[in-house]
Amino acid sequence: MARMFGNTWVSQYGVDPAGGAADDWSAALAGLSPEQIAIGLQATLATGREWPPSAPRFRAMCMGIPSMAAVRHQMAHPGDEHSPFMRQFWSFLNTAEYQSGDAYRCERAVNEAYELTCEHVMRGKQLPPPISALLQRQKATKPPAASEATARAALSDIARMLKVGEPEQQAVA
Repeated sequence: MARMFGNTWVSQYGVDPAGGAADDWSAALAGLSPEQIAIGLQATLATGREWPPSAPRFRAMCMGIPSMAAVRHQMAHPGDEHSPFMRQFWSFLNTAEYQSGDAYRCERAVNEAYELTCEHVMRGKQLPPPISALLQRQKATKPPAASEATARAALSDIARMLKVGEPEQQAVA
């Protein structure tokens, strides 16, 4: 981070990697894989900011949590398939509040869903699978065709139940 942010990082955390800041960042990065840390560094670079993220924000970036701005963009421009984060977000969104027409209630619903989704991810809980995977699992299998004998027997039973081919009984007066 010192190489990435130069003096900005050094003035905030010091030159020596040991001490309070190191302990805070070590705790924030605990349990993350090298791949996740690489994702966080790439996300940090992608923001183009001159200031480093806080340790909790960096952890969120490592875990693939998008910014609120990215979530709002995805809400306004939905693609064919939502990210796992967005699928979880939609499950937490209070749609009655969101669709109320009241800007304050709508904003509150979005913020609450975002916070719940962030906490869900940060606690290591599973995100929903892609919709296409759910549909694949739920795809109904075509039942096997009935034999000719079974079909004739079923049609005969239906005809008997519906009294097809029987003379109508006249009402007795």
